[in-house]
Amino acid sequence: MNKPTVGQNIRRFRKEKNMTQSELAELLGVSIQAISKWETDAGMPDISQIVPLARVLEVSTDNLLGMEDAEQEAAFEELKSLIGRSVPHILRFVTLL
Repeated sequence: MNKPTVGQNIRRFRKEKNMTQSELAELLGVSIQAISKWETDAGMPDISQIVPLARVLEVSTDNLLGMEDAEQEAAFEELKSLIGRSVPHILRFVTLL
């Protein structure tokens, strides 16, 4: 599964708030073209825009940047690995009962 880009996250969170690109641009003091570039991955928000952008979209900066999903996915993969290694031991134990 491909991790969403920052631009895809911005677009998704903006749409979840039923906000237009124009409205988001006005709230952040940037152009509509800047929002469009961000959402199409033709450009990235300036680092100074990350916190205001997250606040306007009411998400964490980690979530905006896609970090929470990546961390959750890593934890899930680790859990799957642990379960996979444990199953043979559990089966041996059950057969002894």
